[in-house]
This record gives sequence, structure tokens and C-alpha cells, in this order.
Amino acid sequence: TKSNEWTGKHSFQGRCLHDVSSPQLNPYEDVIDIVGRTLRDFDDDNIIPCYGFGDATTGDHSVFTFVPPSERQLPGYSLEGIRARYRDIAPNVVMAGPTSFAPIIRQAVEVVKENHNAYHILVVIADGQVTRSVDVEPGQFSPQERATMDALVFASQYPLSIIVVGVGDGPWDLMHNFDDNLPQRTFDNFQFVEFNRVVQGIANPTQREIRFALTALMEIPDQFVTVRRLNLGRRHQPPSSVSPPQVLPPPEPLSGFVPIYAAPPLATPVSVLSYATPALPYPTPSSQHYPLKSVSPPYASPPTNGFAPPQHYSVKSVLPPYASPPTRDLPVAAPAPTNVSLKSVPSTTPPPRSPPAPVAEVLVSCPVCHKDNPTTATRCHVCDSPLTTTTTSPLDQDRLVHVVREMHEAQLCPICEDQKKDVVFQCGHETCTSCGDQLSLCPICRVAITQRIRRFV
Repeated sequence: TKSNEWTGKHSFQGRCLHDVSSPQLNPYEDVIDIVGRTLRDFDDDNIIPCYGFGDATTGDHSVFTFVPPSERQLPGYSLEGIRARYRDIAPNVVMAGPTSFAPIIRQAVEVVKENHNAYHILVVIADGQVTRSVDVEPGQFSPQERATMDALVFASQYPLSIIVVGVGDGPWDLMHNFDDNLPQRTFDNFQFVEFNRVVQGIANPTQREIRFALTALMEIPDQFVTVRRLNLGRRHQPPSSVSPPQVLPPPEPLSGFVPIYAAPPLATPVSVLSYATPALPYPTPSSQHYPLKSVSPPYASPPTNGFAPPQHYSVKSVLPPYASPPTRDLPVAAPAPTNVSLKSVPSTTPPPRSPPAPVAEVLVSCPVCHKDNPTTATRCHVCDSPLTTTTTSPLDQDRLVHVVREMHEAQLCPICEDQKKDVVFQCGHETCTSCGDQLSLCPICRVAITQRIRRFV
């Protein structure tokens, strides 16, 4: 979304949160890496559908897939390949608004339905900015906010947990409002995590990963148990009047834009995303050869109660689907200098395409050492144990609950098993403040307590 250009002022040295011009990971890549390692054991086939939203083409009504048109048969990417594909796409995206989470939530519901209502986790990485104009009265919601809230209510009818990871500087008031104030939902299906607050001050990568995993997944076990109790994965879903969003191809590399500077131009072309350029005017629909598409605003007015289906309008988009850039003259950054030779003007030749992202590979897990092996292997390449002929087996449902609950319980006081550990003794063991004040011996190693250090969590 457009707000990514300024919400990194404090947390990302004033750079755009989607900046991939340096080898340093941007906040989105950082989260992708940690989420990939955290959720690896919870996915049975290591193939993740990936989508983008909130750019100049999708706005608040559509999403685009990460999969290029030439590889439409590919359902997604491996957790290890998502970041490489993101880095390919990010320079091609023209950030814009308005922004709503409703399209990506509705698309996640479609993925759940296509997979026979199997339990899924939707991870949305965003800067938290859902469009809210200044003329919206306090206590009221913008159309985009209302659409997002109604999509969350709609998604609660399905076995889908939604985790929104906030990157950048915020503000996060709306995310907390989504998390706490939607009583119409079938179950509490939403969890918000502010990434910078969770990992701030933790330099050790392993500790960062553990802290983030505990925070992001702490509500998943209870949500999963609720999904099973409500039988959301098996009960018949009534026909829905909520249509899925349009899924567009990924944005193509930008070309044909030659910036002209008062200073001598650079030797190589520079992406239009590197500059605060005005919005590029597209030809009117009547002068294009692009197919027109209907854009359906989620709601004409906020629903009065419960979840209301969207109302459709015949509104034509003035933004073409992904196709060749317009051929008409585009605005330039400054008047052309008169003393620059033609040889010094940057070339209009499009930059070379980045190599395609790696194709998701289905692996077989060794039953002994748990290392992944190619599906063609008959024995583990690490411990030489025989491999089963099937691919990685789906995790038992109870194992998901057990593993994540263990992660959560590791933070609880071993005495009361209710409060979080926040007091460290000189021996290194921890309890909560209430229990620690009443102890003279460490409950773990039985050493006399001589020091109590308060740890703020």
C-alpha cells in the first residue's frame, strides 16, 4: 500500500518498507523468513499460495498472485522460495490506495474451500493501514474498514485462523480494534502481532524467532480446538452471496519511463519506484484494447447488523489489467536539460528479468532424523534410514495443538502455571513475581535464592 513509503520513518531508517535495493532484508523479508521457519512443521506439503494486494491495480477490490502466467499450474511456493519470489515482484509494484484487507481474507476462504475445508492459517504481513479518510466521524468506520470487519466475520464461518503481522511504525489502533471488538464472529479467528515490539532489543536470531513464534501462535491452539468443537471443517456451509475477489497476474516489470533530471542523468535506468512520482495517467477505457473489468465496492453503506453481502455496481475500472504499459507520453520529473547529449540519456530498454523464483519442491521427511529428502530417494541421505513411499504425511491434528501449547507453556511460571515468568533467580531459573516472592529455594535446582531480577515481558 502507499503508506509503506512513510511508515518506515523510525523503524527502517526512513526507507520504504518494500525497498529491495540493498542486500539488507526489509521488514517484510524479515517476517517472511521467520514465519517460514516457524510454520514449516505445521504444513504438510510445503506449498503456500501467496498473494499481494493494495497496489495501483488491485486497490481495495482484488488481489494478485505471486505465480506468473507461464506457471499457472503451480499452486504456490515453498516456504524457502517465497522470499526470492517476493524480491522479484516488489520492484514492479506501484503502491497506491485505497486499502482493505477484505480481498485477501475472502481469497483465503476460497483456498480453504478448494482444499475441502481443511484447517488453514492466513498470515498477512502489512503496515496496518486500512484506508480511513479524514471526513469519517469518530466512532464510525470507512467503507474499507467496514469491508475488512465484515470479511473477518464471514471468514469465522470457516476453519481459518488469521494472523496479521504489523511491520513499520504503525499506528495499530485499528488492528487492536479488529482483534478485540467483533462479537459477531463465530469464533475468535484474528490475532495481531506488532513485529518490531516483539523482537525489539533481541539480537540473537534464534531468540528473535522463538519470541515471535510464541507471540504469533499463542492463540492458534485454542482457535484450532474451537474449530474442531464447532465442526467448521465438516459441517455443510450454506451457499454464500459473498463472491471471491478477482485474482490478477503478478505485476510486470516497469519500462518505458525515462526520468529526466536537472543534474546529469545516471548511466543506467532507475526504477520509477525509487522516486516520488505523480500518478501516471492511463488512457481512457474507450481508447484501450484492454478488457474492462467490473469493480464491486464491498458495501454501499455500512450494514446495520451482522454480516451483509456486498452490493454490486456496474462500475468500470480506468486501470487496465496487467498488460503492456501505455504508449502515450508520460510525465517527467523535471524539464529536460538542453546541454545533455543523446548518448547520456538513460536507455529505455527494459531491465533484464530476474530469474524465476524456485519451484516448490515436495520433500519426504525421514522418520528417524526428520531431514527432508527428494521424493525420488529411497533412503535418507543423512542417516541412511529407509524412507516411506509417501510424501510428508499430514500432521496429526492433536500434534498441532500439543506443539504450540508446549511453546506457550514454556513461558508460564512452573509454580502457579498461570502467570508468565518475569523473575529470574541467580541460578537462571524463573518464576512469576507472586510465586518468586514467597520462595526461599529455587523450585527447580533447590539452591537458596540470593538474587531476584525482575524481567519485563
